[in-house]
Amino acid sequence: MLKMVGVVVAIAVAGLLLWWLVDLAWYLWGGLGALIFGFLLVYLLFYLWDRRKIKESEDLIAQANRF
Repeated sequence: MLKMVGVVVAIAVAGLLLWWLVDLAWYLWGGLGALIFGFLLVYLLFYLWDRRKIKESEDLIAQANRF
């Protein structure tokens, strides 16, 4: 139960931090700048996720070719 509460709190803090960053970008660069900044954040997250999946695939292929 406490683990689930910790995960919910961590997600809430991350969401608040993300909202604050986009709000700061809106304040500094206007609407278009905030939109570009948001797209760049999403691109970065998906890039990191994709690199992890590629690494997992390479590890599976290396294990399969070992025998």
